[in-house]
Order: sequence, then C-alpha cells, then structure tokens
Amino acid sequence: MFPAMMLVIGTLIFEPDWPLRFWPKSKQAQPVTAAAPESAPAAAKALSPPDAPQQIRRRRLARSDASAANAPLRSPSPLREKGAARQPALRDWLILLSIFAFLAFNALLPIRYLQYPGDVAWHEHGHRFSWRMKLRHKECNGYMELVDPVTNVTRRGDLSWLSSRQMSKMWARPEMIVQYAHYLADREEAEGHRRPRVVAGVRCSLNYRGAQPYIEPRVDLAATDPWKWPYSFIEPLRPLTEEQRADFLWRRLWTDPASLLRPLPKKPAGGINDD
Repeated sequence: MFPAMMLVIGTLIFEPDWPLRFWPKSKQAQPVTAAAPESAPAAAKALSPPDAPQQIRRRRLARSDASAANAPLRSPSPLREKGAARQPALRDWLILLSIFAFLAFNALLPIRYLQYPGDVAWHEHGHRFSWRMKLRHKECNGYMELVDPVTNVTRRGDLSWLSSRQMSKMWARPEMIVQYAHYLADREEAEGHRRPRVVAGVRCSLNYRGAQPYIEPRVDLAATDPWKWPYSFIEPLRPLTEEQRADFLWRRLWTDPASLLRPLPKKPAGGINDD
C-alpha cells in the first residue's frame, strides 16, 4: 500500500500539465476577431475606407471556399457538428479499461482473505497485501524433526541456517514453515540419505491469548505443496474465554484504565509484532 502511495505522490514533482500529454488533444478553436468597441474614436473609423468591411468579408469567403475545395469529401456525421461531443477513440477505451482494471485489482486483492474460513490473522491465508497492518500481535515458537521413513528414527532438524529474526518470522507463517521443511528434506536427499518425513511442533499466541498448537504434529510438511491453500494442517484457533475477553487490553482501556498498570501476560520466546 505504501509503495503505491509513494508512486502516486511522486507525480507531484512533474510539470502540472503532465496528465494532458497522455490525453488526445482536443480540436483547436478558431481564432475569433474582436469587434471594435463602440467607444472607438471617430478618427480611427475615418482612416479605413468605407468598403473595408465588405472587402474583409469577401476575402474570408474566398479562403473558406478554397479550403473547402481542397478538403477531402467526408460523410456527414452528427458528431462533426458544432458543439457535438468527440467520439471516443480506441485509445480512449483502452485507457479507461486499464484504469478500471487497476482500480478493481486494488479493491479486490485486499479482501481475498474472505474466501478462506477462519481468522486471517491466525492462518495467514490472504494476509499479505490486505491492508491489515497493526491489527494483531502474534508470537510463535517451535521445532522441526526429521523422521526416517523406514526405521522411524527421529532427530531434530537443523535450524542453525536461520537467524533469530528469520525463525521468529517463519514460525508465524505456515508457508515459510513448509518451505523450510522442503529445504531440510532436499538437503538430506542431496547428501545421499533417504528423503525423510519432516514434522513440526509449533505453538502460537495471537493477541495475548494463551499459546496453543499451531501445526498438526503428524503431517509430513516435506510432502505438502506450499502454494496449495488453504492448509489443512493448521489447528483451528480456540475461541476466547470470558475471562480473556474481559482482560483484553482494549477493553481494559475503556472499562478500567488503571488496570493497564498491571504487567502484561508472559510472552513466549520469539514471535512477531504485525508489520
């Protein structure tokens, strides 16, 4: 959203008439000769010969007849009459269609999350480019395990390839979890081992709720398509209890502002504040 705003605001540094350069030029108006004012001095009128208006009129008629003779024949059209609107050209329709498509895209893309059941702040389906900034506080932590498909030997997945910030971002976004699971399985296979099953144990807290399981722990994430939404392995978000509803920060702000001095619930290690 903000990059698009900067692109629009950046046009302020251009010349004021830059939009007109992309619009068809209208038919130029014929110059109009101003009539002599009635208060002109009589001496100025005396300088012109008596038949000067008739000579000027004859010259204008001669020029108009010559231009009409040289002009190509055109079929009469009501749009060519004086004062009639100009017929839109193909370029005009293409410009209008492009503007409409651009506006429709920017209006429909942010609400695409409505086609997925559940809370978008929890399952992340359609969260990006949805104008939902600063509407959540989500904190997650977890681990991954590699399971041998033949011997069922289990060992922890190597997370040393990620920084602490990358891990905090990954645990809160299921598509990143699936992508990293594919990375671990591909790496094991490239080293000559059997392709393992990759499972994850992730717990998340949304908007200061209590932490709860986020990923179904028995699903092989390495065999999951990261771009096939919605994900079936995301655990549903538990509803708020009455105690949690009463103790939410935005309720305490209006009902009992002094209670905001109490310490916040303990946060799990790692997590994200919605960006």
